Amino acid sequence: MPKRVSWEEVKKICGLNDDTIWKAKQLGMSPKTVRANFSSTKQEKWKSSTKDWIDRLHEKKYGNDLEKKVKIKDRHESII
Repeated sequence: MPKRVSWEEVKKICGLNDDTIWKAKQLGMSPKTVRANFSSTKQEKWKSSTKDWIDRLHEKKYGNDLEKKVKIKDRHESII
């Protein structure tokens, strides 16, 4: 039986930050999907980094406006 991959493992292995993990979850990705698409830039120089790949997919689907609106909403809620 294959081992389940957690978001914490993916974050550590792929060198992702919380923002990129949030974007991957918004896109409906599982930790297994992100881990499977991890690129070692040392071995695969032609392949973009996992962070850039997720950022590009998120921007293509949602654009930049969603991220700005969510961050503004979060800031507003933390002040209240």
